Amino acid sequence: MKLRIGFVSNSSSSSYIISYNKDSTGCTACGFSPDMFVGILECMFNCDDGSNIETIEHYVHNLEDEITDCRIRLLQPLPYTCHGTPQEMQELLWREYQEAQLREKQTLLDKIRSYNDPSKKLVVIRISYHDEVINKIFNMLRDKKYIEVIHNYE
Repeated sequence: MKLRIGFVSNSSSSSYIISYNKDSTGCTACGFSPDMFVGILECMFNCDDGSNIETIEHYVHNLEDEITDCRIRLLQPLPYTCHGTPQEMQELLWREYQEAQLREKQTLLDKIRSYNDPSKKLVVIRISYHDEVINKIFNMLRDKKYIEVIHNYE
């Protein structure tokens, strides 16, 4: 039996932190704007579909909680043991993993906080791989530089 520690994904979606101009008029060919895209994702979120949106404030709050949890776990003893592996090795690997998680989350939080362009809006979106139209619109807006991907994760 394998024991997995940390984030394991069987997700059928990708998540992004995106930035876009608050006053963007959007695509000159079709008129589609980042605000329209965000509006569609808000509607889909209310309908509980695969793609949705989260405010950056809510995301930052959750990220701060995760950072606090990482710091607390680093103060606690190893929560489990595996037979056949020396306790010291398990402790070392577990601590290294927790420290890596803490660094990664803190780096992302610092990146979000440093992004303070008042003409831009930051949002967190999740796009289902099955939402072909949403994926096409997202890629079009990104390719034409109407939106900027600040961070992506699965």
